[in-house]
Amino acid sequence: MEGWTALMVPLQQSVGVWIVVYFYPIIFIGAFFLLNLTLAVIKAKFTEEMQNKKEAAAPKKKKLDDAAASSEDEDLQAEKLRDKINAIMEGKNMSPRSKENLVNKMKIEHLLWRTDQVFDIRDAEHKIVERVDINEEEEAELIKKAKKLPPK
Repeated sequence: MEGWTALMVPLQQSVGVWIVVYFYPIIFIGAFFLLNLTLAVIKAKFTEEMQNKKEAAAPKKKKLDDAAASSEDEDLQAEKLRDKINAIMEGKNMSPRSKENLVNKMKIEHLLWRTDQVFDIRDAEHKIVERVDINEEEEAELIKKAKKLPPK
């Protein structure tokens, strides 16, 4: 888009002032069109690369709702939740927005309960410590070191 004025001036002198009507629309509309086209292509490629990067970086996660229940208690809780949600949706004394809010609240409470269950299981697994047998000399050394430590 450079040098268009150097071309327009001789044409204006030979053809007349009306050549401006030709050059200005072509330059300005053409410039904006090419700029927008270039930016659209760059944005499309950038978005595609970011999406590919997210898909590659994110491991496949299982949703808590989709995870198979591992105990009867979880099955019972899920069944109660389904019954409560069905009762709310069938009720006619609440607005649709109120129903949606209540259902979402119940789902969040259920997810929190399941999360607590998972953490309880994980904590129980971490509390199981394998016993390491040591001989009497090592035990005596450990006791001496423990006695030298200042009390808390």
